[in-house]
This record gives sequence, structure tokens and C-alpha cells, in this order.
Amino acid sequence: MKTYNGNIENLLPNQIFVFGSNPLGINGNIERNTGGAALFALKNDWVIQGEKMDNKLSETGKSWGLTTVTRPGAKRSMSRAAICLGIKRLYNYAKDNPDKEFLIAYTSNSRNLNGYSSKEIKQMFFFTTSIPDNIIFEEDFVKL
Repeated sequence: MKTYNGNIENLLPNQIFVFGSNPLGINGNIERNTGGAALFALKNDWVIQGEKMDNKLSETGKSWGLTTVTRPGAKRSMSRAAICLGIKRLYNYAKDNPDKEFLIAYTSNSRNLNGYSSKEIKQMFFFTTSIPDNIIFEEDFVKL
């Protein structure tokens, strides 16, 4: 399993930033400086404000929105099973695109806006033993 250390600062041409999203197209709020990893993706032009990131690749091809809430601020509004289905869709896309690397933005100490702890999120990503080789986790997240 591949890992990275520290925060994701920039992306190589073959890398995709994977962040928790909502299906409404609200990808952070620049004025309020809120939105976690979605805001980071927006500020880096990896996603477009208003783009509905419902378990899919962004129009820029630089980020993947994993739906973890029904709307911003609605903690635990998506069930674990629904999030796992989104992760399965990501894994299938990654398998079909072995030339890409998918950097999972969750860390061991993430302030998760979805209401789930980092440990709970990790369990969702590791619901299967067939994680594609091109899915890359932050190393301390894997150790949880």
C-alpha cells in the first residue's frame, strides 16, 4: 500500500485529490474560509464552485468528490453504507485508470466536517481487502 507523509500541497499531472463532498455543488466557502478539503480543492482550482461533486471526478480532472454529507453542516447525514458505496465507486474508477494516483485527503487528525471520526472514516475505506494500488493514503491515517 502506498502512502504519503504530511499535507498535500500540490499535485503531479497524474494525481487526483480525493476529498469529502456534498451533492449540491457547494465546494467550500471562500468568504468564510470554511469547507475543509473541498475549500482547499476550490482554492487550488482542482474543482469549480457549483460543480456537483457526487462521487465523481471533477471537470478539471484534478479532484474526486466523495459524498459524505447530504449538505454542508449536516453531520452524519450519509450512512456508513452509502459512503462505502461511494468509496467502491472510487475504487472501481481507480482500477479502470491505473495511470492515475488518487491521494486521499483524510489524515489521522482530520477535523472531519461529516461528523465521523478519522478512525470511522478509515474503517469505511478499508471495508474491503481489494484496495487498488493507485489509492494513496496519508501514512498516519493508515496506522489508526
